[in-house]
This record gives sequence, C-alpha cells and structure tokens, in this order.
Amino acid sequence: MKRRRRADGNGNLTVEQKRRICEKHRSTPKITQKDLCRWAKLEFNLNRAPTQPTMSNILKHEHLFKDNVLGVLGSQRKTIRPTRHAHFDQVLANWVMERQNKGNITGDMIKTKGRELVKQMGLEGKLGFSNGWLASFKARHGLMKRTNNQNEKMGIPGSLGTTTLAPKEGGAGYPGMLDGSGGMVLSNGLPVDPNYLLPPVSMDLTLDQIQEMLKDYVPSDVYTVDETGLFFRASPNKLVQGDDAQTMLADEARLTVLLAANADASDLMEPYIIGSVVPPKNIKMASISQLGYHYVCSSKARMTVFIFQQWLRDFNARMASAHRNVILLMDNAPSHVLGCVGLSNVRVIMFAPHLGMKVQPMRGGILSAFKGKYRLKHLTLAIDHLEDGLSDIYHVTQMQAMSWITDAWQQTSKEVIVNAWKPLGITYPFPFDSSMDNADDKNVEEELWGLLYCLQLSGVVNTKVLVNSRWENDIHKRLNEDMIEDPQENEEEFRMPDPTPIETHNTLTAKEQLKSFRDVIRYLERTGTADARDPQLLNVIDFLKKKQLSLRFDNASNSTLTI
Repeated sequence: MKRRRRADGNGNLTVEQKRRICEKHRSTPKITQKDLCRWAKLEFNLNRAPTQPTMSNILKHEHLFKDNVLGVLGSQRKTIRPTRHAHFDQVLANWVMERQNKGNITGDMIKTKGRELVKQMGLEGKLGFSNGWLASFKARHGLMKRTNNQNEKMGIPGSLGTTTLAPKEGGAGYPGMLDGSGGMVLSNGLPVDPNYLLPPVSMDLTLDQIQEMLKDYVPSDVYTVDETGLFFRASPNKLVQGDDAQTMLADEARLTVLLAANADASDLMEPYIIGSVVPPKNIKMASISQLGYHYVCSSKARMTVFIFQQWLRDFNARMASAHRNVILLMDNAPSHVLGCVGLSNVRVIMFAPHLGMKVQPMRGGILSAFKGKYRLKHLTLAIDHLEDGLSDIYHVTQMQAMSWITDAWQQTSKEVIVNAWKPLGITYPFPFDSSMDNADDKNVEEELWGLLYCLQLSGVVNTKVLVNSRWENDIHKRLNEDMIEDPQENEEEFRMPDPTPIETHNTLTAKEQLKSFRDVIRYLERTGTADARDPQLLNVIDFLKKKQLSLRFDNASNSTLTI
C-alpha cells in the first residue's frame, strides 16, 4: 500500500517556501525551530504547522534552496533533483549568461555549445541535447523568452520590458537605463505589481546624477559590492610588485572574496568566498554552510557571471524578506552581468570605469583595511611556526583562511567603511558611536611592519603591498576564457589545524604558573612610571592580575597552608 504524505510534512512545502523559511531563519538568528514552524503556518496559510524534524531537515539543506530566488526553479516545485553533470551545467549556463546581453541566444546555439563542451570535458555519450533537455535547462536557470503575454501575466506592462525609461521631468536625465532582463524573464509566472518593480540597472551616470539618485535612500539602504583576490598563504616577499611576482605566484593557492556593505556600516554581509577545490564527500557543502561560510567552487577561483548572479539573487531575496528597497553600487566588471536576474527590491548603479576608480567605496580603503586584518593573522601564525621550528612557516589550510576572512571582515573598522563613502557625498550629521574605535586600524600598518621585522623582511617588503598587491586583482573570468576544468576534491584544504598539543613533561605546575605570572607582571610594571604608562598596558596588567588571583584561589582551595 502506497504511503501518503503527511499533510503537514516536508512534501507539502514548495521549494520556494523552503527558501523563504531559510531566509527567515537567517534574518532572525535567535528564532527557535518551533517558532519557525508557527511562522510558516501563518505565512503560507497551511492547514497544519510543519513539524520540528521537518524544519530541522529544511535548515540542514539550506544550501539547496538558495538558487530558487524569485522562483527560478518554479514557484510550485516541491523537490530539487540535482543535475547529473553539475560542472558541465554550470559552465554552459555561464556561457549563456555572459552572452545574453550581447544579443539573442537561440536554443540551437545552446545545443551547439553544449555539444562542443561535452567533447572538451570528456562527456561524449553521457548527454543528449533534445528539446526536452533544452526546456529543462532553460527552466533550471530561469531562461525563458519574454513575450507580451508573459509580461501581462507577471503584471508588467509590455512597454516596461522593452523600452528605456525617460528622464525625470524637470530634472537630470539618466542615460543608460537598461532592461536588466536582457530579453529574458523568470518562469515563475507570479504576479508582480508594476509600481513595485524597480528599474534594474543604471550605467554611465555622472557623479552628480548618482548623488541625486542616492538622495532618495537612507544610508542603511545604500550598498556597495566588490571582489578581491587573496593569495591566502603566499609569503610576503612573493607579493612584491615587480616583473617576477606574477611568475612566483603562478602556483600559489588563491581565493576570490566578494564583500558587500552599506553606507552606515550597519550591515557587513557575510563574505562570499570562491575557491578552486571542492570539499571531499565526508565534508559536504552543507557542513560548510552550517559553519557560516558562503563557499562556491570555480576553476581558477574566478568570479563568473553564473556565481555573481547567484549572489545577486540571494541579496535581492534578503531585501525582499525584510521588505526593503535598496540601491546597490558596483563596478562595470566582466562578471557583473544582470541578465535574467529579476530584481524586485534592488536598484543597481554600475559605475563607469573612469568614475569607479575614484568613488567606489570598496576601493576607498575598505578592501585594504580588510586585507590588513587578514595579513596580521597570517603573519602572526608564521612567526608562531618559526618559533616552533616548522619549515613551511606560511602554510595555512583553506578552511583556516576562510575563518580568518570572516573574522577580518567583521573586525574591519566601521569608521573606515563610513569614510569610504565620502567621495559619493554621503556624510553623517551625527558623531560616531564611542564603540567605533579606529585606533586598531590606524596601527595596522605599524603592526604589519613589526611582524615583517620579526620575519627579517622589513627592508624587503613594503606594507602597502600586503594590502593592495596588483597581482591579486585578476579575478574575473574573461569572455572567451576556457574554464572547463572540473574542480577537484582536496581533503587537506578543508581541515582546521589542530591546536598545538602541550606535551606532558612541559606542563607547568601550579607553582610554576604563578611564578610566570609574577615575572611577567613585574616586567611590565617596570616598563614605565604609572602616570606615563600606556593605558592599554595598564589594562593588560590588570587583566593578568585578575587571572593570577583566580589561579591563587584555585591553588589555595587545593592545598593546606601551615602557619
């Protein structure tokens, strides 16, 4: 007898509903799974609330539902069937997305390119390019030809999908307003209020025109996004600018990191990390996602149109879930193609190349501050390895680097981020909060120099190279660049280093620990008079004395004093 699905179970929730549940969980981290079940019942008008095990299973597989932003996989679809050849599927989809703004892409062109890729990737005989395959491929990636009927079904006037927008009456014109769909439209068929559909992208605007547009948004709703490369375990002397640097770095492991933040620094979005290796089967992508990392794979760790559109859909979904309309500023980079991405809550401004170099906030100190924080962590570990007598002192696993990337981004000074928006005319009438202490950021260069000195590199490497190496900026896939290599598994890269074990014979006794505290405290107290001493040093001494007292209490409770 065929078992029926439970009315309140996983089977009755669509993929889009599961994605929205995951989005709700991400935007409200403290919400319990039981509360999430109750929220889903009310939000989706269900007869019964999903069970807690169902909710746990949905959150466990959150990474599977991210790509269904705005119903790309179909608004009523209830399951996700993984493609048999995922890398081939991504490469072909990226090829289509790169060219969809260059002109019409026909089904025959997609099939022809697919057959060409099959030969290059050694998949002959494993894929058939029938009309059914083509329909599934288009639906999977939201590639549906726009027609007037579909415009009307979505609630979009036909003129909106095909014409440019007129300049504001009595105001500055906005040249370069483009239809972000590039003649393509999502296949979900959901009705959209035409007044709610934001004009997707503006290009080639002057600084005055951009500043005029930004006046309609509060600083918390103004975002910027950019990418940077990171040779995450390269030695500093390999990063020096010169003709030999590119050759020296050719075989260095690298990551590409996408960072996004808003103008008042209240939302530093999680870094989107691109690498060239995939985790082994025993470390699934779901596990990496649960650790808080947004990680995707790409040949040569390049940013591609496919990956960028994934991020953009997710960004739009987050804003939609929060009922926010925001504006997003970005460079006109090769991978920044909007194509068929439907943006309901995000307006995009693409800087003209000459303007982006001057006013893009990420280039105004944010990326340099982030890299400075990362290099501090890496060089500190290198000195630890040197003192421990290790040969490869700069070695670090990719998983450790991803952890540092996340920490370095969250530790980037809010003041640095806010100041980077000044060239765009965004300033604040209120003073910085007392917690926004930028003293650490001002000392990053000095700290980096000190670490280089300890590594005997202070006269060889300029600290500015560590935070802005030009060899790290080649991160975008070029239009005709072949990237058919399938990313390979690498278990070693996804291991967190074990803490250095303390050998039994080196363990300090309680008496030796107390003597160590006394020696350090006495040494620090002799470094200067009380009124001339650095306040930070006083805090350190106070902290050590509290630890010392705690250790003395523990020691007293475990021993008997004879008078």
